[in-house]
Amino acid sequence: MAELKISLAKPGLRSDGVSVWEWSGSALDEGDEATKWFTDFLGKPSRLVRFNEESETRPTDPHYATGFNVKFPDAFPYLLISEVQP
Repeated sequence: MAELKISLAKPGLRSDGVSVWEWSGSALDEGDEATKWFTDFLGKPSRLVRFNEESETRPTDPHYATGFNVKFPDAFPYLLISEVQP
């Protein structure tokens, strides 16, 4: 795949109907170049979006982390991953 560069500036396009787990709302769309890149890479229609902090909120489950908001992760403000090396 060719390199994909995404600007750090706020995108001008908005996508409605974005959903992650039980949450749905609007997000900022990173545009057609990113759409083509991800669609080609994944082999199915895809769009790259950025969480829209100006119009959306997504609180954490108060049972686990009271008073925090997340963006697109499944439940918590921070997610950690690791990979075991042979």
